[in-house]
This record gives sequence, C-alpha cells and structure tokens, in this order.
Amino acid sequence: MVRKSLVYRTTKDDEPYRIRTILRMRLGVSTRFLRACRNDGDILRNGEHVRTVDRVSAGDILTLVFPVTTPPADVLPEEIPIAVLFEDDDFLAVRKPPGIPVHPSKGHPSGTLLNGIVRKIERDAEAGRSDPYEPHLINRLDRDTSGIVLIGKNAYVQDAFADLAKRGCVEKTYYAVTHGIPEPREGRIDLPIGQPDPDQVRRAVVPEQEGGYPSRTVYRTLRTFRVPKNDSGSISSAYEEYALLECRLETGRTHQIRVHLRAIGCPIAGDPLYGIIRSGTAAEEPFADSGREPFRMTRQALSAVRLSFDHPVTHERVTVETEPDEEFQRLIEMLENKRKQLNPVVRTGNIRRVTGGKGGEALLICGTEKTALYDSGMACFADAMLENVARELGGRPLDYFIVSHIHYDHIGALPYVLAKHPNVCVIGHEHAKRQIVKPHKYAQIRELSEEAAKSFLGPDATIRPYDDSVWRVDRIVREGDEIPLGGATLRVMETPGHTKDCLSFYVPEWDLLLASETTGVWEPDGINVVEFLTGYDESIAAFERCRALGAKHVLSPHYLELEPDEIPLYWERGLEYMKRLLADLEREIAIPDITDDERIAHLAAIYWVGYTREEQPYPAFVANASAQLYQIRKRNGLL
Repeated sequence: MVRKSLVYRTTKDDEPYRIRTILRMRLGVSTRFLRACRNDGDILRNGEHVRTVDRVSAGDILTLVFPVTTPPADVLPEEIPIAVLFEDDDFLAVRKPPGIPVHPSKGHPSGTLLNGIVRKIERDAEAGRSDPYEPHLINRLDRDTSGIVLIGKNAYVQDAFADLAKRGCVEKTYYAVTHGIPEPREGRIDLPIGQPDPDQVRRAVVPEQEGGYPSRTVYRTLRTFRVPKNDSGSISSAYEEYALLECRLETGRTHQIRVHLRAIGCPIAGDPLYGIIRSGTAAEEPFADSGREPFRMTRQALSAVRLSFDHPVTHERVTVETEPDEEFQRLIEMLENKRKQLNPVVRTGNIRRVTGGKGGEALLICGTEKTALYDSGMACFADAMLENVARELGGRPLDYFIVSHIHYDHIGALPYVLAKHPNVCVIGHEHAKRQIVKPHKYAQIRELSEEAAKSFLGPDATIRPYDDSVWRVDRIVREGDEIPLGGATLRVMETPGHTKDCLSFYVPEWDLLLASETTGVWEPDGINVVEFLTGYDESIAAFERCRALGAKHVLSPHYLELEPDEIPLYWERGLEYMKRLLADLEREIAIPDITDDERIAHLAAIYWVGYTREEQPYPAFVANASAQLYQIRKRNGLL
C-alpha cells in the first residue's frame, strides 16, 4: 500500500513560523487533519520525524503522511449501481438518481448512495485498482434531487474543499423546472434562510435578526413553457406557465434553491414540501389533474448538473457535468409537447399547422376559393407532413405552394409535395426561381437534408430518393403583389436580409403578418434569433418595415403565432439580437492569426445553445455563421 502524502519545500518567508502554522497557511491543513496525521500518519522534515511546534529553515522538505483509513464499519456495502462521472486519487464524483438518500439515517438505514459507494471501494480494492479509504461526503443532495455528488477520499480534501467554497472557488449549478416564469428572467436572490420550527425539516425565508442565515442564489431562465391547463389542448386563455432555470449557488443552505424559488413566486414543479397547494390537497404536480396524462413528475424537478472547483492537490480546475435524470428530461419533453398545443398553433384566420416533425414548419392556408401550402419543413418528415395536408384538405386540391425562402428546413420536402400534387403552382421570389435550379443549391439542400435526418432520426437515417430536376418556381411575386385565396389575401413583402429571396406576407383581412426569418425566429425562452446571411443593413431595413405595419397578429417562423404580450418583445429583442450579433462578428474578424473554424467555434459557444441547438443541426449553424462572417468582412471593406 502506497501511503498518500503532501510535500512542501519551505522558503525564507517560512522561517519565523512553526511547522503547524506553515502547513495550515501553505497547504490549508486543518487542525483536525493535522492531529490525525500526528496520531495515525506521520509528519517529516527532510525525511526525519518532527514535532509540529518545531521551526524550519529555508529549503526544508516537509512531508505530511496521511493516515490509513477504511470504510466505516456501520455502513454496510450494498450492490447499488454507481455511475462514476469523475475519479482520481482524491475525489470520486458520481451521479445520484432521484429517490435514493445520500447516506444512511434512522429512516433509511440502508439502500443509500453511500452503501453503494462502500461496495465500490471494496470491489476496487479486491481488483487491485485502489486501496480502501473512508469516503467523505463533500456535498449532499435531497433524496428526490438528482445529480452530482462529490466524495473525498481523505479528510484533507474534504477540509480543503470547504475552504475553497468559503473563498468562492466552487461553482454548483442546478437545473430546475418552476411553476411560473420569474421576472426578471435572470437575477440574484439574496434572502436569508432559517428553520422556523427545529422539529420540522421545512426551511423558510427568515430575517437574520430572527436566526436566518445569509443565502444567495443566482438564476437564469433557459426556456419558458406556456401550456394549456386542461388535457384537451384547446386554445383558450386558461394556461399555466413553467420555466427551465439554471441556478447557481453562492451559499449552500439546506433546501436553498427550493426555498428561494418559492419566495419569488416560482416554486419547483412537483415539490412536495415547497410546491403550490391546491384545494388543501397535496403539492402541485404538473398536469396531475389529468388521468390521461402519460407522464407526471413524482418529485421536485431539481437536478445538480455541474460542479466546478479548484483541485486542492493538483491545483487544476476540475469541472464535472451530467445531464438531468430521465424523469426530469421527460418532464421537459412533455412541457414542450404541451406548449406546442398552445403556442405553435395559429389561432388567427383559417391556417392549419401541418408540420411533419422537428426543425421546420409547414402551414396550410385555406381560403374559400383556393388553398396554399406555406413551406414544407424538413425532407425527413415529408411523409407525416403530406398525411397532415391530405387530412386537412379533405379532398380539396392544393392550389399553391409558397416558398418563404429556399433553405432546406423550409422547402426540403418540396420534391415530395410536387410528386403528390404535380399541378400545384409554386410561388416564390425571382432570386429563388434562379437559384433553385442551380446544381450547387439543390446539392446543398440535399446535403443538409441528409444531415438533418441523421441528427433527428439517428445515424443510419436517410431521406427518400427524389429527382433533382423537379425543383422549380412557377410564379414570381414582388413587393405589393397579392395572392387571393377567397376571404384572405396574401400581400407580398420582399424582406431580404436572412436570404435575398425572403418573403413575408401580410393578410389584411386578419391583420396578420406571416414573418420571414429576416425579422427573426422567436424561441420559447424569449429570444428572437435574427441571422443576417446576406447583409446586416438590408436586414435592419426589412425588419423596421415589418415592425411599422403594427400587425395585431404575428406568426414567427419555426414558432408560429405569438401571444399578444410577446409581439412587442419580438421586435425589441430581435433588434437587440442583431446588434449583439453584429458586435460579436466584428470582434471575431478583428482577432488575428486564427482560422474561421475557430471563429465559428467561438460563435457556437454563444449562439448554438439551448433551443437553437435542439432544432438546428451543427452543419447548418456552420453554414450560416460562415455566410455572416463573409457579410461583415464585406461591410467593413475587408473583401
């Protein structure tokens, strides 16, 4: 067995001090651990035993030999699966599933995470992978909270970690789903927490003068969900709001995140202790009123997803990350599906959502005389989209296919539409008509469509074969042209910026704007993503023209109809996004001696995140970022 030790070479500055003081100042050794080393380990100076009260000379080598430890006898080893996230000579980080206590207690004497860790220590010792050690719990999670638990393999790192936390060198990050959307969307909660009743586990916000301890939580809203209250998914004003938050602890009080989020009116979904109480029954549970709901959250939606700290021995920064547990992820998926029942549905006019899958939308606009399919979505979801179209047409012919612009996620399924409806009239911009028949353009659409299939459906997925010669635009439309459908007229607005061929449409009968990507893609987390692939200045001009319409109803690409309170935010945040993106692009092109691949990687860390990452395959992001770097160089006279 190799005894673990710490070594320190003294300097001239150490000469006034005793050894115990030097070990405390230079290595952070606690009095408790120093005593353990003196009793069961060893303390050496230049290889010789020494007293801790002795003094040193510059250049002395101090060696602190750790005591030999073994797992505690009162914690029985049990075969409990342990998911290891990080391990070295000093630390073990594991992923704790929900529903399992961290350590034995009177109510849970066995079946805990620590029981499983003790068995792992035994197995590793039996296999010769490591020596036995006493596990020291460095952080704890509530039984029903999932995520990262860190174990120290010796008392030294346990003490050192506590000191690191006091000095702000530890970052603990959690994901939480809250019932309610916080305002502001990001902020810092600085409220003291105490225990009003010593006989109860429940904590609360308690003034410091009454025994509360200073407590600080920083939060950021990642996504928001507005969902129907009832199970029918009907569109009404009766809805509930949820949010996915990232929470970072600046202090570590018991139940801190749960108490703080309740205090700002956004308790964690499913929380049995701090959730919303309805009609004197059990705690709030998302959609628990529906017996037909296929999934319910059975505990608080809280997961420790990231732990970052300065290693007290190697002095390197260690970051441990994990995904939320499966139940947590299913809750997010369910909320997203519920949100789509309410938000991405067109409530204004006779417009039907016929989208076949992720990544792109398809809308069927039904007038009293004519019908029009507005975009088609992804090629890989063409079959589902065509089934939806056939169902909604109910035997009526499809008269028009309207091209908003010729990107793969908008018209990727057009060849299949043309095969099913060969007499449909394809309407688009003049630039779209010229470009869509060029080999490099339809080759790019095919390539990105194949990438999307693999991204959304799996590595072996592919799109159905089609003939490249089918691509076409039959009718060119320009600014001010009208497409009458009977009871609804689509008035053309040329809105270049995202692409040269971007078209928006205003329907005066419904006071509705079918916005193009030049004015942005509204995301569930309240961001309006605006990418100006063919020019920043023309994007701004088109954006302002559309905003000046003052349309009562707005449909955002990839999201569909905005809520009334979202419309002013759509315009405000779209403009903010463009200005921020412009600044970031200009900063990137100003960095010398790096490649565009590196610049794009920098941009991806900022912009290819959250909802965008879920909906956009990385090759598509790269193509868009490359186009924008080119445009900014051109704008700044660098080409």
